Amino acid sequence: MSNMPTYTAEFHTDAQWASLEIKAATPEKALKKARAVDPGTLDFYPYDDWQPVNYITIRDKDYTDLAFWQDDDLRIQLGARDLLSAAEKVIASWKTGDLAAAVRELENTIANAKGGAA
Repeated sequence: MSNMPTYTAEFHTDAQWASLEIKAATPEKALKKARAVDPGTLDFYPYDDWQPVNYITIRDKDYTDLAFWQDDDLRIQLGARDLLSAAEKVIASWKTGDLAAAVRELENTIANAKGGAA
């Protein structure tokens, strides 16, 4: 009998979701197991055309989010407004001659869209 906790992994596409119970020592290990799951084995709701998984959430029994993964396209989509705003600041700063601070902000925004700090 395993003493490992059970986590709920939620798999999301642009139009569907599925969940799977995963036993693992930590949320990060549960996320690693979830990323290895063949999406074709999951029961997605609603049952429309299959689409690739672009987001996985690992939750405990109380449905508290503990770990997550997003694919590159989703991170870029979610960060698009911040990227546009930072790019507009670079253009405005270029016109006034104060470019360094705006470029640093743009660099940080790009790093966040890629999933990590600069």
